[in-house]
Amino acid sequence: MKFFIPDRSPKEGEKLYKALRKSAGKSETGAISEARIQSITYKNGDRTVQRAVGVWDAHECRMVIAILESGDSFLIFERGRLSDPIVVGKNEVSQVELFDS
Repeated sequence: MKFFIPDRSPKEGEKLYKALRKSAGKSETGAISEARIQSITYKNGDRTVQRAVGVWDAHECRMVIAILESGDSFLIFERGRLSDPIVVGKNEVSQVELFDS
């Protein structure tokens, strides 16, 4: 699948993606990877969860806007929570799917 940011034109999506990478680069979790991540699958307690860009999460009732890799974590940015991403440790992640390059 080709890279996209939901509900944005390609140009607006790139602008938002760069802004998210810049703001996340200031976090304490490590340097931001260049990888464009489409989805991750991880353990959350006793549940296996898959979060994918553009997909609504029935449990959280939010859509994933972007997923970034940062040091030893993944950052999941959701609509309405762009300044407060969900942090998932790499040790909890079982699968990562990238967008087509």
